[in-house]
Amino acid sequence: MTQIKKVTFFVLVSVFLAGLAGVVPGLRPLAKLQAQTAPRHVLIFDIALDCRTAVSGPNRGDGFVINGKIFPGGTLPSGAATFDPTQPVNGIAPIGNWFIRG
Repeated sequence: MTQIKKVTFFVLVSVFLAGLAGVVPGLRPLAKLQAQTAPRHVLIFDIALDCRTAVSGPNRGDGFVINGKIFPGGTLPSGAATFDPTQPVNGIAPIGNWFIRG
């Protein structure tokens, strides 16, 4: 190896090891970065789309309107479902409405 390649390799290895040790601020261990960027409070909702109320035009670029109900997090099963979103699910009633137009 030439002298420049040896120095470059040494510097890169040193920065990498310093990053693992937490010396370089931008190169902290992953666990510390995740702990710093993790949200302190998480609010989770389940939303159900009422497909019977979807309205859109027949042409590309036409507007659309969809809406549905909001449930507490963990109430609805994941994936497609056959229940009526206006009715309680497993004894839990919807807590709100949502509406999107575009």
